[in-house]
Order: sequence, then structure tokens, then C-alpha cells
Amino acid sequence: MYERREDIPISFCECCGIWPNVVADIYRRAVWDLGGDSSPMLWGPAHIVWEDCNFDCAESCLRDFDENAIKGKQWNDFSDEQLFIVRRSLEELAQVPENMRE
Repeated sequence: MYERREDIPISFCECCGIWPNVVADIYRRAVWDLGGDSSPMLWGPAHIVWEDCNFDCAESCLRDFDENAIKGKQWNDFSDEQLFIVRRSLEELAQVPENMRE
């Protein structure tokens, strides 16, 4: 069972600074479910959201996810389970009002 843990690192970039707790919790829960491996989140088909901190792009990334997941699977060999977890993180993020993602 996931517990909120501050020791699971989140991405930080100079352009967006520290992530809002609700966003960071979604990310941490997904990384937890990925066994601590953040690479599917940061370099997979949702990289534009998680690596680039474009949290307002969750919906568009979700719309294009299946097509991009096929490419990502070819390039990075992510498993179906990993892709399911990444997709779920986008679905959760899309449920968060945009003004709370900033």
C-alpha cells in the first residue's frame, strides 16, 4: 500500500520549481507502483507531462497516449504494466483542476 513518502524524489526544474502536493503525490504513487523506477514516467509516452512539468497537458497526453505508448515501447521497452501505471497517473492528474496543478 502506498504511503506518502518524501524520500521518493520528484522532478524539479528551474521553470516550474517545486510541484504542488497533489501533483507530487500522483507522481510518487506511480513511481512507488513502478518499484521505484521513474524512467517510464520521465522518458516514456508521458514525458511531456512529468519530465517537462507540463501538468496542464495531461488531457492531450492522455488522448495521444496509446499511439505514443507504442512508440515508447519500441524505443524504451517499457512493459504493459509500466505503461498502465503511467496512463493511470495521467488519468489521475486529469481529474485535478488545472488551477491546482500549477
